[in-house]
Amino acid sequence: MPKEEKTERARQILSYNLDVLKTIREYKYPYLYWYLYKLERGELFGYTEKLLLFVLARNCFPLYRNQFRFFLDTTDNSIVVRGRGTGSNKTSFHLIKLLCALGVIRNVKQNKDVLMDLNKIIQQDKLIHQNKREKPVNFYAYRKLTGQRLREIERRAKRLYGAEVTKTNISYCYLGLNDCMDIATEVYPNNSPKAIEKKEREYIALLRALDEITARKGYATKQEISKAAKLKKMELENLLKDTKRRWSKLYRYGRPTNVQKSLYGIPKRRNSHIYTKVEVIE
Repeated sequence: MPKEEKTERARQILSYNLDVLKTIREYKYPYLYWYLYKLERGELFGYTEKLLLFVLARNCFPLYRNQFRFFLDTTDNSIVVRGRGTGSNKTSFHLIKLLCALGVIRNVKQNKDVLMDLNKIIQQDKLIHQNKREKPVNFYAYRKLTGQRLREIERRAKRLYGAEVTKTNISYCYLGLNDCMDIATEVYPNNSPKAIEKKEREYIALLRALDEITARKGYATKQEISKAAKLKKMELENLLKDTKRRWSKLYRYGRPTNVQKSLYGIPKRRNSHIYTKVEVIE
């Protein structure tokens, strides 16, 4: 197939997919609909529409092993989400990873062969980035959203919904620690399972610290947990976010009530959040 025909075919599939996503209805695909149109007031669909229109405008459609793929660098991703000059790379990164987790698009591992072939296409088409970097940072594949594929996406959306995955918590470790390890491997192909193993060890230390501190004084603060578990502030914050569905079944996190202040001898003016066992009667 000549290059022009391949490009036109790529455009047709991408345009078709966008039209399909616009017509998703809640009664037929409730979980996919929730992610596209209800989560953060439809932010994901808004991003998806901007992303696909952006790719269509750029005509960046390399064809590799009979799969249609497009590439974006960090700056392009930023522009898609917020507009030129006001972008948020972090927001864009999380939204596109959520699309990959759902299966609407697929993140491609940038092995040597993929990059070599793609670099040839970029050089031939004179699509070298302004910063003179010849290879893309992000590389994605997509297929036509047939009825069968939409049903697959709906099943994935149901799993993600059950794991409470959103743009604010999606990460390799969060997916891996919340029964979505297969999806984590797809979305983050360059990450190592050792990161999950490390988080599991940290979680054991977290529970030990919580148990010891609350047994001694009735409640625990983040500063106390950080010291007892030997975790840095950001390590603890990330761990608490990744394992929230686990520890929240055992501990409550929030401002102390008047009853707790009286019970634990907390100064009345102090309102910093604390951790207490769920079974404590308030």
